[in-house]
Amino acid sequence: MKKSAVLNEHVSKAIATIGHFDLLTINDAGMPIPNDHRRIDLAVTKNLPRFIDVLAT
Repeated sequence: MKKSAVLNEHVSKAIATIGHFDLLTINDAGMPIPNDHRRIDLAVTKNLPRFIDVLAT
């Protein structure tokens, strides 16, 4: 079992590999994201997980 708060391997990798001048954004489902940007979709169903819960983690 991982000891960190972030269990999703894709999110953990994104955080671990972020460098100077890189940006990480957390958005709700309505945010338009260009196709050439990497995205990690955490949605299970509509409004789950809640945006504020993801942000708090």
